[in-house]
Amino acid sequence: QNAAWLEFPALTGAQEPCWFEIQIRSLRDGAGGIYGALSIMRNIDERKALEERLFAAELTDPLTSLTNRKAFMEMLRYIIGKRIGGYLAIFKIDHFKSINLRFGHRNGDRVLIAFADLLRQSLRREHIVSRIGGETLGVLMPGSCARQAEDACQGVIDILAQASREESSGDLTLTASAGLAEIGTSLDGTIKRAEI
Repeated sequence: QNAAWLEFPALTGAQEPCWFEIQIRSLRDGAGGIYGALSIMRNIDERKALEERLFAAELTDPLTSLTNRKAFMEMLRYIIGKRIGGYLAIFKIDHFKSINLRFGHRNGDRVLIAFADLLRQSLRREHIVSRIGGETLGVLMPGSCARQAEDACQGVIDILAQASREESSGDLTLTASAGLAEIGTSLDGTIKRAEI
């Protein structure tokens, strides 16, 4: 009968703990009595590092390095389940499809990356920014009141408008729209109310 492998972290003198797995089997004599045990232990650091990278990749948007829709939905589900409250904002870059058509997808990607960076820098540290669709970015503001959420959204739109005026060559002016909803008891209902 095979014994189960048990995984555990252990300090080995390095700053970070190393991961090991161990399996212990009983040694039996001819009459079935136990006279000892056999242990096999091996280092599984590489496997754990790979698992962490795969887990992060599963929840991360590769273009913007923001969390993706799957992670966003799980975090929103958690906020609803724990009754934390707050607000959900959904931002969209205005006329994004025409930007892609006129300037190419590569430049469209650059616009998305720049907008994701703007959201990260403009919002508070506790706000959670995710890419939830093509040109759609979602922001969870757990514990925020209506005024705080409205001010945060307006701040982003104002900063983008100002930056676009300063950087514009006349060919491209970037603007964005935001929808805002209080986080309620229904995941789908909350998202629907915030959609633009």
